[in-house]
Amino acid sequence: MNAFVWQQQKSIIVCTHEIYDLFIFYLKKVSSAMYFFIHHYMPCLFQHSITVVNNIYSDSIIVVAMNRIKVINEPSELVPMLRAVDTSIKRDVLKEVTLEWRTVKDIEEKFGEDGAEALKFFEKMKLVETRWQSTSGSFPEKAYHTYYTSFHINASWPVYEISDVLAVAMMSEADFEKLEKELYDEVGPEGRFAGDIAEKMGITSTMLRSLVKRSVRLDYRGHRIERLKE
Repeated sequence: MNAFVWQQQKSIIVCTHEIYDLFIFYLKKVSSAMYFFIHHYMPCLFQHSITVVNNIYSDSIIVVAMNRIKVINEPSELVPMLRAVDTSIKRDVLKEVTLEWRTVKDIEEKFGEDGAEALKFFEKMKLVETRWQSTSGSFPEKAYHTYYTSFHINASWPVYEISDVLAVAMMSEADFEKLEKELYDEVGPEGRFAGDIAEKMGITSTMLRSLVKRSVRLDYRGHRIERLKE
């Protein structure tokens, strides 16, 4: 049985009662305080069921459901959120992978090449998770599903920062591609420090980060910007 099962936008951890009992046994020895918390407050998370999962009665397993929340605390992180739904195809693809695991082939058949590009964008922005699954007896294919169940935004930023973010998010494709090409050339095959590039292009660090967030060809590696493999 897989250790993780995705169901209805929640990550499901499945373990046998034997493993759970062993975990509790050692927990008692290590930390009595932690054992008290697990024993008295965690049972609400552990659900015993009599349904059949992969032909195994799940009254012998423990299921724990966890929500994944994306916390946005940096202004440039708004860019992928806004760009993820800026076209009808992106919105439809996002809804599709929210409901079920979908492969690139599934998305291309339904939404065409633009749908596949949307998946590529979501993956770079870490809005989806992936897994390999077999299809019709052929080689395994990569499947996609939304990673987060909700978003949390609780921050305040200076006007000059948020204006740079919104400018990049709302920039036309033609204007963005022009800036992206200039940025791509500046980064070069070996990558460069973000501060050097911002100074060379005459833009703020917030705008630079926003441009990289929107691009599917570039990404940050620490304080450096590097090209992504095509």
